This record gives sequence, structure tokens and C-alpha cells, in this order.
Amino acid sequence: MTSNSEFISRLRTLKIAYDEDLLTKDEYDEFRLKELDNWSENQEEKKSFWGNLWDKACKFGSAILRTMIKPIVEGTLLLTGSIIKLISS
Repeated sequence: MTSNSEFISRLRTLKIAYDEDLLTKDEYDEFRLKELDNWSENQEEKKSFWGNLWDKACKFGSAILRTMIKPIVEGTLLLTGSIIKLISS
């Protein structure tokens, strides 16, 4: 995993090589895009402790809300169904 300073250094090196005509425009673009892809993959993999904790809290909270709301929704559907049966009779 490369740090941001290493990433910037690599991009600068590519730019210098291109400016000195050591790389063609196509080569420069290809290598620059590879560096950007590698950097973005590393950024996605690198998640902070608090980010992981937040994700777990969201999943846990979602599960709690789902178990609390499910009986209410099912009860409402049963009640609505009973009312519709009474009206249609």
C-alpha cells in the first residue's frame, strides 16, 4: 500500500519523464491511469477504525429497527385485511 506522498511522487516522475520526451503521450496516459487505479483501490481497502465501527453500528441498528417494525407492519396488514373483509361482506 503506497502512501499519498509516494503516489504524488510517482505522478511527478511520470510527468517529468513525459516533459523530457522519455515517454509518449499514450505511454504517459497509460502509466498515469494505472497509478490512479492502484491508488484508488488502496483507498477503498484502507478504512479507518471509526469507519468500520460506523458500518457495524448501521448494520446492527438496521437489524434492530427491522425486528421492531416488522410486527407493526404485519399487524397493520392484518388489521387492514380484516377491515376490507368487513367492508366487502
